[in-house]
Amino acid sequence: GTIALLPRFDVQMPRPSYLVNRWLTAIFTAYEQQIAELIRERDRTLLTHRQPEGVEARQDRALEVTSELKLSDR
Repeated sequence: GTIALLPRFDVQMPRPSYLVNRWLTAIFTAYEQQIAELIRERDRTLLTHRQPEGVEARQDRALEVTSELKLSDR
């Protein structure tokens, strides 16, 4: 569901900073595919995480990083 909303992300508010809001929108647009993959990887991690009895994966403090973007060396 979250991935379907990515193309609709557009911050057009004058406050707190119009320029920062436009920059943030541009970042989301430029990295939409990478963000979508991070969300997919997070979901896979949460599904396969072996948490302690009675603790949801999202509440397990032992699970800190659910996905990461690895930049290739250029």
